[in-house]
Amino acid sequence: VRIDRVGHRVVLDSEKALHYTHLVLATGTRPRPLRVPGAHLDNVLPLRTLTDAKAIRERLQTARSVVV
Repeated sequence: VRIDRVGHRVVLDSEKALHYTHLVLATGTRPRPLRVPGAHLDNVLPLRTLTDAKAIRERLQTARSVVV
């Protein structure tokens, strides 16, 4: 329902508040294919779904470098 930027909270319609450290507002769009050399490699991952986010988090445990 609202974002409390000072308190670092997102308030839901149930009035439950969720604390955040960093907040990203992603309003949605169609994913575009990555057209760069190496985009087909196993360690190049999309971020569109919760499943994608979990896969990225798992790989971050052993990552030596990251590019966003």
